[in-house]
Amino acid sequence: MPGFEKYHPVLTNHTRLDWLTTSSIKDVHELLASDNIKTTQYENLHPENILATVNLVSGIMREIMNDNQLTWGISDHHKNLVGIISILDVNNPESIGTISFTINHPEFIEEVLDRVIDFSKNHFSLTKLNLSIKANSDLAHLLESIGFNQIQNNLWQISVSDFTYPEINF
Repeated sequence: MPGFEKYHPVLTNHTRLDWLTTSSIKDVHELLASDNIKTTQYENLHPENILATVNLVSGIMREIMNDNQLTWGISDHHKNLVGIISILDVNNPESIGTISFTINHPEFIEEVLDRVIDFSKNHFSLTKLNLSIKANSDLAHLLESIGFNQIQNNLWQISVSDFTYPEINF
């Protein structure tokens, strides 16, 4: 992806989205192995060991270098890894991308999603973003408040052009 470096870091009020590789494999493994996470794509992913986590991160990086996705590690202001968020299918010919995330601090979900949706609007030719969550997830109300509409049982979608980024208060 040309100029990929300019997509890092991305800041929100309380988090920093940066290269996933700035986090240690141990931190990524502990995040993904946690039972206390809110997640989409990495649902029920509990890597057996560090090697499984290395393979996962290598696969993510391969997809990034093939221009298929953009992935950030999410850190709090203490530089602790609190999540991972990706925009998948960034070059989808139908202009529909997908957001996936894993985060262990639910209080950051809204501001991170807001920032990533706005980022998609300003940097890609995507018109819609999809996000899948478990049925009856406690995230449904949050997704509605951001502007997502439920289009299937577990599938939510937002029109990127209709999204307005909330005011930032640093």
